[in-house]
Amino acid sequence: MLLPDPAAHVGLAVEALRSHVQDVFEALACDNSYPAAWLPEPNFNQMVLKALFTGAPLSRVRGLSDRLNPTLVRMGADYAAERRAAGRVVPPDIALITGGPP
Repeated sequence: MLLPDPAAHVGLAVEALRSHVQDVFEALACDNSYPAAWLPEPNFNQMVLKALFTGAPLSRVRGLSDRLNPTLVRMGADYAAERRAAGRVVPPDIALITGGPP
C-alpha cells in the first residue's frame, strides 16, 4: 500500500496469495488494506476463502465488510455446507461472510 503506484503491484499481490507459506499469505491477507483497495473481486474472494481454508482469522481481513458481494457470500455458504456434510467443524468467523451462524 505504501509503494508508489500501488495499482502496478496487483499482479504480484495475486501471485503472493497463491503461496503455500502461511506467513507470506497472511502478510498480504491479514491486517493489510491493500487487498481491499486494489484486488479485483474474484481475487479478493479467493483470498478470503483461502483464509478460511488455512485458518487465518477473517477478523484480520481489512475491508471485508466493504467488499462483501453475492458471490463471496455464496462461496462462504457453500464452504460451510461442504464442511458440515463432511462432519467437519465450520470456522465460527464464517459468519463475517454469511451473516449467520456457522
